[in-house]
Amino acid sequence: MWCPSSAIWSATGGGLRGRPFWSTAVIRPSNSHPIVLLSHSVDLPQTMRDRPMRFEDFLKRWRDNPSTAFQIALLMRIAAAVRDSSDCTGAVVVGSFAKGTADRLSDIDLIAFSSEGTGRSLFQTIRQQIAPSKVFVTFDGAHDPDSPFQKLVFDDLTSIEFHVISPSTELTLEQPFVEIVNRDRCLESRTSSRLAPTGRDMTVFRYGDRFLAWELFNCLKWLWRGDFQTAKRYLVKLGRAIEASEEGEGSAFK
Repeated sequence: MWCPSSAIWSATGGGLRGRPFWSTAVIRPSNSHPIVLLSHSVDLPQTMRDRPMRFEDFLKRWRDNPSTAFQIALLMRIAAAVRDSSDCTGAVVVGSFAKGTADRLSDIDLIAFSSEGTGRSLFQTIRQQIAPSKVFVTFDGAHDPDSPFQKLVFDDLTSIEFHVISPSTELTLEQPFVEIVNRDRCLESRTSSRLAPTGRDMTVFRYGDRFLAWELFNCLKWLWRGDFQTAKRYLVKLGRAIEASEEGEGSAFK
């Protein structure tokens, strides 16, 4: 799950500090699948605190992990597509895969930076790498008109969220992250030396009712992993945020 835990957002014209410009959720039924969790932490070198890991080195560390085979195969397709796209000036993997702590249920967290006026085109380039037949639920939103994002849950309960960021949308990357594309020093202009906070620091109810199912899905993943304390803390914060929203006090809680 990627949120402000892997990057600091301050999007102009309506960004992640408030509600997106638009959002939808489309749900279709699917056959159920058993949940088998295989823990496979990857040891990351200390140098990742100083500079991002290259995607090729990242693949060497994750390619032989059977529990995340679907996520890695999807990442490889997306990486090839954004590298071939002239619309993409930078792209990184953040979140649990970048930290080396991903498991069978971990989502792919991707940020792609677009050139001026090409955000929607780059979004479609990424979306075309995802097989529609495997998608169970889709959540769409936008940080600004040329910075769309999408969160998808697949029918095997893996998931992905990817954010396309236009030049006018402010974003600062925190360590660690995995470099896929870096043209004209795009990533250097966006990078902080700070380490990303833990999941405990995530902002809840950021996108309001339309993304509530996504937040509950992430709580279910913590419960399936046996991390009851994190799930309960998040649910308590979520309940307070919902109450505050209904009282007109805002929709995002930290």
